Amino acid sequence: MQVVEKLKPTADNKNPTRLDYVDSIRGIAAISVVIAHFLVPIYGYDKFIFSHVFDLGKIGVVLFFIISGFIIPFSFRRENGGVQAFFISRFFRLYPGYWFSLLLYLVVSYALGMQFPWHQIFANITMFQTAFRVKDIVGVYWTLFIELVFYFMCVCSFILGLLNKVRFNFISSLVMLVIALALAIARRKLDEEFPVALPLALSLMMFGGLWRSYLLDGDFIAKKLATYYIAIYVCVIPIVSFFSYGIEPGHTMRYTVTYYLSMLLFIALTTRFRIHNKFMVWMGVISYSVYLIHPSLLIIYEHFTADFSNFSRYLLGSIGVLLTLPASYLVYRFIEQPSINLGRRVKSSMVKVAQL
Repeated sequence: MQVVEKLKPTADNKNPTRLDYVDSIRGIAAISVVIAHFLVPIYGYDKFIFSHVFDLGKIGVVLFFIISGFIIPFSFRRENGGVQAFFISRFFRLYPGYWFSLLLYLVVSYALGMQFPWHQIFANITMFQTAFRVKDIVGVYWTLFIELVFYFMCVCSFILGLLNKVRFNFISSLVMLVIALALAIARRKLDEEFPVALPLALSLMMFGGLWRSYLLDGDFIAKKLATYYIAIYVCVIPIVSFFSYGIEPGHTMRYTVTYYLSMLLFIALTTRFRIHNKFMVWMGVISYSVYLIHPSLLIIYEHFTADFSNFSRYLLGSIGVLLTLPASYLVYRFIEQPSINLGRRVKSSMVKVAQL
């Protein structure tokens, strides 16, 4: 089956049309994380399927990482403002929704009797708390720091004229995979919590760009290099999983299968099994808000259902999953979308000034 798809500009601008099947993958990723947080704990993380086979939430997170690599590097254009425009776009895309989610979580937490020290709050406001060695207030925030590191890599690559170069993407993805392997071995041998997830995620992000070059640009060198990467990835992931997480029974297989399934799903859903369903696409559009807002609903649910029967928790947990969608849409509609539009106006003004 021929999967190469050339993007065409819209009538209104020079940007490619939105890929709805990629939004659908985002939707799947987001709802996987939400279900993993609301419902999987009731069934039990100690059950064989979740302790030894796969991690549903991690699959969602890995899909998000690969999608970032598939999309973000291709938003750089010198004629549209280059690095400065990229930073403006990313700031208005990420921070307003992030700040709202942090505020909401803090309000809900204080209402439920939980408190956080001021230094932790201030560090989390920056989104760079991991760099400051400060704990995330909301558990899902750890992935956002990886996104920021990826943006920094993209900026450096863009300045050097290497961004979106097929061979550079391939080499970078392998280098990050090797770093992940080295950190995994050091983690076991030295008994230190080295950040294996960071280079592993960056490797997958670079692969996302490589895959896009084949899928949308018809670059068959990219296809060959992507195939090489996948083969190496399949060999390396079990080793990384063993040295990083193998002390716990079943963790080597669980992480290995999780990363395998994530890669398989991404490839399948961007080629033979593209989903164009409007509801799934809509979930993808609001996926950032889903990801950020569901923890606030989750702690309310956990607080009030701790002593309930499993049946009641399943029922209320399912309701929590469903309520996450309209709540996230409201955040998207009144905070995220207006912020994105404002960012576009600021970026457009900046480009016009630069052209004078």
